[in-house]
Amino acid sequence: MLSKVLRVGGARVMGLFPDDFYNNTLDNVKETEIPLLKDYAIDLDTGAIIVNELGQATIVSGIDAVIAQAYRKIHTDKGEWIIYSDKYGSEFKKLIGKSKNYGDTYAYQMLVDCLVDHKYVNGISEFSTELEESRYKINFTLNSIYGDYSDSFYVDLD
Repeated sequence: MLSKVLRVGGARVMGLFPDDFYNNTLDNVKETEIPLLKDYAIDLDTGAIIVNELGQATIVSGIDAVIAQAYRKIHTDKGEWIIYSDKYGSEFKKLIGKSKNYGDTYAYQMLVDCLVDHKYVNGISEFSTELEESRYKINFTLNSIYGDYSDSFYVDLD
């Protein structure tokens, strides 16, 4: 790579950047294809893996796989299981014994930290909370590369 030579006041001065620096456009950026996400199908009421008539686990892909992973991440306490990394799971148990104001302050960031991976899940929208007796209800829409999915879950505050 050669640097550009500039003329300043009649003197030749080398540019600070190599020639290809000035030609760096978005066309030169290679996009990597994201593989289709696949996971085990989960019964969203019980958390059990869905099996077919032969007793084999059912595999889902795309938005259904995103939903299965979101369910598992929300319902797994971060750092509790050695089979998962320290970053996998949620910290919603920190809301136990706290006020709704505390939950309103921290629950959104907890949900983003839990679900958004910037590969398959890009963000969380339509976030809201409700206090129902001694349970904290979190409503949200998960924004993924496969589409959006709205859901809610409860955190017991006792």
